Amino acid sequence: PWLGGRLSEALLGDRSDSLYFLGGVTVCVLLVQLGSRIVGRLGVARVGDELLLDLRQRTFDHLQHLPIAHHEQRKRGDQLSLLTTDAQSISAFLSGALPGLVPMLLTLAGALAMLAWLRPLLALIVVLTVVMAVVVLRFWMRVIRRRARTWFDSQSETVDVAEQAIEMLPMIKAEACEPRQRDAYLS
Repeated sequence: PWLGGRLSEALLGDRSDSLYFLGGVTVCVLLVQLGSRIVGRLGVARVGDELLLDLRQRTFDHLQHLPIAHHEQRKRGDQLSLLTTDAQSISAFLSGALPGLVPMLLTLAGALAMLAWLRPLLALIVVLTVVMAVVVLRFWMRVIRRRARTWFDSQSETVDVAEQAIEMLPMIKAEACEPRQRDAYLS
């Protein structure tokens, strides 16, 4: 803000000598900010990839150590989905959304503190509105979880059918059952 104010002052005033200096400083600051964002995102992406690899390896090791009875009770698609989709979702959350949570919470706390200092009644209204929104979201999340579970089950079934079809591909081709297998995959 200070730099922007000085630049505006130089633009509107008679100080053309400081205009070039402040313009150059502004461009440098923006380039440093852009560079730091790029480096930060590359770092987060690298950490996310390492986390995903580690999570998949641990899950695979865990699945290998489970008794045969466990594997016989579960569909293969569930276990494949656990290794791929679930691990990727957790990795994306931990490397994407979680690092930005602390700065957002600090910004929120600071904004609420300033609002409470300047306009206490408005701050109270904002806090009550947020609390009501959280309560409504909690109930809404139950519906979303049920739908997500249904979606997960259908994804698991799709992966299971695809895996069985790939395993049986020589037999399917020999029997000319491709249309029936395609219908089973689509359902």
